[in-house]
Amino acid sequence: MLIFEIKDGVLIKYHGYQTHVTIPDGVTRIAKKAFSNRKENIESLVIPESVTEIDGRSFMDFPGLRSVTLPGSVKAIAARTFSGCTNLQSLTLAEGIQQIGRSAFDGCLNLQSLAIPKSVTEIGESSFYNCQSLQSLIIPESVAEIGSHAFSGCTDLQNLTFAEGVKVIGEHAFDGCKSLQSIAFPNSIVSIGSCAFRGCSALSSFTLPDKAVAIDRHAFDHTKWYLDAPGGVIYIGKVVYACKGDCLEEPVFLPDTVAVGESAFEGCCSLKRLILPAGVQRIGASACYGCTGLENLTLPAGVKEIGDRAFLGCKGLQSLTIAEGLQRIGESAFYGCTSLGHVTIPDSVTAIGKYAFRDIPNLNIRGKNNTAAKAYARKNNIPFFEESVIRIEGGVLMAYSGMASHFTVPDTVTDINSFAFSGCDKLKSITIPGSVKRLPDSLFEGNKTLQTVTLCNGVTEIGSRAFYECSGLQSISIPGSVTKIGSQAFSYCHCLQELIIPDAVTEIGSEAFWGCSSLPAFHVDADNLRYTAEDGVLYNKSKTALLRYPPGRQEEKFIIPAGVTEITSCAFQGCRYLKHVTVPAGVKELSHTFAWCESLESAVLCRGVTSIGTDAFSYCTNLKSVRIPNSVEEIGTCAFNGCIGLEDIRIPNSVKSIGEKAFYACHLKTVTIPGSVRHIGKKAFGYWRAFWEYKRDLTICGSPGSAAADYARYNDFRFISVIERYML
Repeated sequence: MLIFEIKDGVLIKYHGYQTHVTIPDGVTRIAKKAFSNRKENIESLVIPESVTEIDGRSFMDFPGLRSVTLPGSVKAIAARTFSGCTNLQSLTLAEGIQQIGRSAFDGCLNLQSLAIPKSVTEIGESSFYNCQSLQSLIIPESVAEIGSHAFSGCTDLQNLTFAEGVKVIGEHAFDGCKSLQSIAFPNSIVSIGSCAFRGCSALSSFTLPDKAVAIDRHAFDHTKWYLDAPGGVIYIGKVVYACKGDCLEEPVFLPDTVAVGESAFEGCCSLKRLILPAGVQRIGASACYGCTGLENLTLPAGVKEIGDRAFLGCKGLQSLTIAEGLQRIGESAFYGCTSLGHVTIPDSVTAIGKYAFRDIPNLNIRGKNNTAAKAYARKNNIPFFEESVIRIEGGVLMAYSGMASHFTVPDTVTDINSFAFSGCDKLKSITIPGSVKRLPDSLFEGNKTLQTVTLCNGVTEIGSRAFYECSGLQSISIPGSVTKIGSQAFSYCHCLQELIIPDAVTEIGSEAFWGCSSLPAFHVDADNLRYTAEDGVLYNKSKTALLRYPPGRQEEKFIIPAGVTEITSCAFQGCRYLKHVTVPAGVKELSHTFAWCESLESAVLCRGVTSIGTDAFSYCTNLKSVRIPNSVEEIGTCAFNGCIGLEDIRIPNSVKSIGEKAFYACHLKTVTIPGSVRHIGKKAFGYWRAFWEYKRDLTICGSPGSAAADYARYNDFRFISVIERYML
């Protein structure tokens, strides 16, 4: 009797009575009803690699099926393929499977363990719904999104691990997993859907990354964590999750709040004022939906997005202040806010959703010409009033939108909004009076046209990134009143050629002058008590710390003075003319020190240096010679990464550890690694990348049984012992 009825590679019908079925090799597809008349008989099923497709519902409701092995040749498991196999206990999914379809294993009540291959990229809706006996689960990094209801009803699930890479957890994904007690969410997570963990009654703790994650208001309903939480504003990490209990008139927020979650205050009719901390970046969808008592709303500069329906139906809202920096206003965001009279929309807003300001009878919109605000007003027949060129409020310069090449800030101004000069692409020179004490962070960041800046006496601080990427800036006059220059304040000012640090400066932030490729020398006032310059190089006053080598200095050789004991991170980074350098014995550690010094050919490190740290010489593409002294104990991660000119290196017996990618992309053919080395990181030697990653023809010389021998064996490089090499 013919057991397997096969036509053109398709298994059409199974006529056997075996309990353990192995499908013959050569079958490429299993038809939907191939086993429909043998549901009660089959207990185990082995599918060969030749099978690439299994029709949906092929094994649905097979009560006797206990064991299934699926090969990697089956790229997609179709919808309901094994749904209702209530006695399925053993499931083996091979590497190569990419998609697990909708309800594929729905109702497999006795499935206790599950290993999802790293090849899987999609876990579909309800794919393991009601697998009540499932106890442990690891979601691999290849899965970006978990479908809705995917593991809902897995009541015995106790251990749940998310690998880095998981971004979205769908609605009801783990609803009712009542044995789950704790979760650690990966840094990659960006969204947790409605009721995702609802009814996880034992769930008492979880950790989220330190960023604005979109969390639906009902994601953790009926969990132990929520039930035990005190009344008031409830947080998940730094995100406002809900207002529990009686609604507050004016909620108190933590100062480090980064987001207001979806539906967090939905229906809180008692809410009157919402004063958000400066760090809030996002207001989620329906965050204050139906808060009819809300009267005043001020959105700080950090807010980038207002979600759909965020303030829909807030009929009492009379005052709305939006700071520069907001980028998106969602659909129906302020629909039905009937008490609003006018709103000023900053030009940073580039997207305004449909019906965002619908059903507001007396509304007028204010903003700048050629902006999203004006376009929205015109399209929806809302009156629009263009703002003046200069807007000053309470002594604060809020915005300047003039077209002149020079602008002098009025001396009535005492403070400047961080985004006041955003988009001023005609501005070439500016004078700022002493009435302004501090230049805010990022004040002119990215302005490519600005060439000359005059700061008058009275200015005391230049904020972080104040002139970041002002690539056309040629000169700046820093007055003697300045005491602080913030981090990255002048980074990437490629045309800056002269800079004098006055006597009052006591603090210069990290990377303040990184990328100033035309700056030939630093000049420091002789009366400065904290800093000094010698031959154009910036030091601390005692000259024990080298703070910054001028990126535009054209001398090819530099010997660091013997008295220097510290070189700050990135001190030489990007110095394009430097070819030869000597580091004295007093310096112990190097970190990012000479990265991107593309002309550097040789480096001499004197005995005393103990650590060549992370990225110390990374991308020094012309580096040919490095003398590593017998005092170095550690060669850090990516220390010589991208040094494509480096063909030979001598590693002394003092070295104990070599970090990951330490010599990545170096053209080494043979390397001798001493027995003192106990650890060698991944891809430390012998790898490089062009369009994709390659392995070099590398010979590693060392002692048998050493870390060098292990590295050669694990990475399939040729290995010879030290004795053997010298015999050769």
